[in-house]
Amino acid sequence: MTVCATSPAQAGGHLVADGTMKAIRGSSRMQIRFELQSRTPDRPAWHTLVAPGFGVWNSADPGVRRYVYQKRVEALAAPADYRMVLQFRWLDGNRQLAQQRRVTRVCRQPDVRPDLVPRRLAVKGAAGGARRYVVGVANSGGSDAGPSSVVVMINGSPLPAVAVPALRAGARTQIEMTGPRCTPGSNLVVRVDADGRVDESVEAGNELVRPCPG
Repeated sequence: MTVCATSPAQAGGHLVADGTMKAIRGSSRMQIRFELQSRTPDRPAWHTLVAPGFGVWNSADPGVRRYVYQKRVEALAAPADYRMVLQFRWLDGNRQLAQQRRVTRVCRQPDVRPDLVPRRLAVKGAAGGARRYVVGVANSGGSDAGPSSVVVMINGSPLPAVAVPALRAGARTQIEMTGPRCTPGSNLVVRVDADGRVDESVEAGNELVRPCPG
């Protein structure tokens, strides 16, 4: 594996693998065969992918003493791991003299999409018996997140959504909104990316539930 490149795009990574072999005594032709294998969170065991140009023998010209063949794969989906399995064989006419198998290192393609998560919820006093709800929003993903929104539900009813500015990967911000006092014994619910505008690596972590502090 000579190249393993990731990309902020969900299917923008690529890899390059080289196979090199030398002639042995009595061989008249050398051949290399590539297989592309993958494993994913949904399918964790290594399995062979069907792709054009894979699973076939690539032959050197007769008489060549050193044979190099390269394979490049574009548009690698993520999250996933990839590797190449290479088969080498030496022939004398139609007779096989020797064969070897090699496996490349793993090319890891992480999910680099943003991931907006609610980090905390603080409740503070406000004029007229109202409350200020302070929500911490973080982008724990691998790329920048565009503008989004956050909603706080109090006593089962949502406050108007508040805009959240674009967040760089790893950045945090605080959003404040004013609303009525929550009922003791009820729950406060925070939902980030409430309008679903951000394509996230983990959509299940957008909600935070906290008991009303009274």
